[in-house]
Amino acid sequence: MFRTTQHEDLAWQFVELLTTGEYAQKFVEATGFFPAQNSALQKTVAADDPVVAGFAEQLIDGGAAVPVAPTSGAVQAKQTTQSMMQAILSGRKSVAQATADVAAEMTGLLNGKR
Repeated sequence: MFRTTQHEDLAWQFVELLTTGEYAQKFVEATGFFPAQNSALQKTVAADDPVVAGFAEQLIDGGAAVPVAPTSGAVQAKQTTQSMMQAILSGRKSVAQATADVAAEMTGLLNGKR
């Protein structure tokens, strides 16, 4: 969510709507991706396909949204990805330029160079 939003509560409601319940399930069905929530992922563990169930179980047991690295917090703290998205959506940068810039910035941050 952008820091400049005038409707923070409404924006969070929109995020919740898309990432939980009915709409999250529709996304899973349409894309074939694993569900993002562990409660929904538990149902996938019980799937008939042992390969799919095995992957789902591994996601529950060891899945993490952030890489395990001492410097990964720096990427989050600087809101690197969010800044890239905002630059693209506002038209300040092209997709190619924004992604190249963020890749260089993330590489520096993850390598401990600020």
